[in-house]
Amino acid sequence: MKIFDAHTHISADQKHELEDLLETGGFAAAISTSSPEEASFAFELKRKHRNVYVTAGVHPWRADTVELADMLPFISQADAVGEIGLDSVWGSVNMEIQRRIFLEQLALAHSLCKPIVLHTKGCEAEIAEMVSDFEHPLLVHWYSAPDLYPGYLRENCFFTIAPDLRGPAQRNVAEKIPLERLMAESDGAGSLDWVRLGKPAVLPKGELRSGIADIPPALEKTVRAIAKIKGTEEKETAAALYDNAKRFYRHRSAIYRA
Repeated sequence: MKIFDAHTHISADQKHELEDLLETGGFAAAISTSSPEEASFAFELKRKHRNVYVTAGVHPWRADTVELADMLPFISQADAVGEIGLDSVWGSVNMEIQRRIFLEQLALAHSLCKPIVLHTKGCEAEIAEMVSDFEHPLLVHWYSAPDLYPGYLRENCFFTIAPDLRGPAQRNVAEKIPLERLMAESDGAGSLDWVRLGKPAVLPKGELRSGIADIPPALEKTVRAIAKIKGTEEKETAAALYDNAKRFYRHRSAIYRA
């Protein structure tokens, strides 16, 4: 089964473990970076492996500590701008600062004709309005609101399905969004532990055990769950999710223009 991890976070000390996985074939990953340090080693991996894609942007949690100017060289090379957005639940950054940085990055992505990866926690309705005029593809990462707002229900808006299909929000996305607009994501090995441990506010370090090698089995489980929901074959589902991610990260704006 071919697997594309459409949104993941990799630390520098996990780089070699990811390379081992990439060399086995049949695995692709889009690495999300939100600092110059993260972007530097992600682009190093991208130069060596054709199945590595990189997104770059100022994460809402870092909107008051990472300068957009410092990320510009990486954003200009990235396959997508992200993850960017707003967070009123987990983040502690002033919302006006978050909004300013988000709007600046939306304008930048538009000028560069790049797709965007959205972080929408607690601000799903507001972001749906803010991106209503964005012309290029959108990827909504790990959606967690009970409602799907009209701004996301368009043909160039994709959603990732996280290792959290027991949660009602992710199951709602899997049920209501067409298969051709879905992808699978891990959000990084640490998120596998976060889900397994019941989504604690702070991960207990003594109980963390997931590594990069645990990501493909977790995503295969997601594929099987989506196939069951959609009533499709597992191989067909895996191929569709993989192709959707490739299409998104290889975006050229003319494809999506009316």
